Amino acid sequence: MVRDRYQRPEIFEVGKKWKMVYWDYSSQPRRKRSKVWGKSVVPTRREAQRLADEHMERVNVRNNEPDTFPSDDETVAGLYARCQQMTWPHLKNSTRSHYEFFFSTYIVPEWGTMKLAS
Repeated sequence: MVRDRYQRPEIFEVGKKWKMVYWDYSSQPRRKRSKVWGKSVVPTRREAQRLADEHMERVNVRNNEPDTFPSDDETVAGLYARCQQMTWPHLKNSTRSHYEFFFSTYIVPEWGTMKLAS
């Protein structure tokens, strides 16, 4: 079970703008994003926070969609585990050790949680 992700970012005053910063989990790895409103359009902090809350309602819904959290079968690490069980027992020991080295050293740490395409 994955806990729900909920964010209510604070509004910062940056010169002639209001700025908020939040995390976007819809892509792997997560990304830090920001949204900016000009003070000429949104003159008060309260109004900027209200707009930020409206924007974050949509972002929070998107961040908590089930597709955002790939299951183990849909990730590179899951593919690695399946290959170890099904294919690797039929390989020579030297080939298997090379595959183990590259997967455990480079591929899984970098892309292990990445969702696979069809």
